[in-house]
Amino acid sequence: MFFETEGHRFQRLKTLGAFMKEQRQRTGKSRNDVAAHLGIVEEYYRRFEQGRDRIAKQLLADLADLYELREHERRHVFKLATGLLLPPSGTTDDLVPVSQQRILDMLEPYPAFIAGRRYDTLAWNAASAVIYGDFAKRSPDDRNTVVMLFTESWARELVGDWPTHAQRLVCQFRSDYVQYLDDPLFTDLVERLKAASPEFTALWDSQAIAPMVEIDKLFKHPDLGHLRFKQVVYSLIDIPGARMVVYVPVDRETETKLRAFRSDR
Repeated sequence: MFFETEGHRFQRLKTLGAFMKEQRQRTGKSRNDVAAHLGIVEEYYRRFEQGRDRIAKQLLADLADLYELREHERRHVFKLATGLLLPPSGTTDDLVPVSQQRILDMLEPYPAFIAGRRYDTLAWNAASAVIYGDFAKRSPDDRNTVVMLFTESWARELVGDWPTHAQRLVCQFRSDYVQYLDDPLFTDLVERLKAASPEFTALWDSQAIAPMVEIDKLFKHPDLGHLRFKQVVYSLIDIPGARMVVYVPVDRETETKLRAFRSDR
């Protein structure tokens, strides 16, 4: 059983308050406006936004309606408010079963990899080198897709529409982060990214979140030209918080390029 620490509770309520403050500012409302709508005193709502006080579930539901939160944002708020968060887990939980590696290999020539809860690349197939290079030549700390996107120039040049992709990735990353507020490795990773990238910091501080969904991705490969994929994501029950990510070509040109490139290796 996972028992919440006082530090975890403080961070959870602080994160919730910051998110709801962002929603209030987005809608152009003052704290007095919101407090009056909820029928509470302004001081109580101010303490809630500062992470210093809890708020009743019904008031939270009223806030979600007032700010017109989308479904994934409502789930985000509920997790933070109730403390239904996932406990931190050790690195042994990131071990990839042999069966999962076999699945990755069977997906050739489609690039595929397994991303852990902190977006570290835990396992991959040879085709993924077409996109990201050889992960085996990187240290484990540098196999992180968020780190690569924000700190390495080649990744910025590779990804089509980098600003949109970067914003989406940080929103997804934050949505996952709040489930592991007591994980020091996750916290250290966020601090590393903030120190390395002002762009990451700006996106992170916006408090925006987004679910991980199936999306189209364009890569501008230095040798193969434009490669277009549908990114398909599967949750893995064997590894807490991990997902298998598969890039499926959306046109014959991309598939032909992939097969030709892999056959030359």
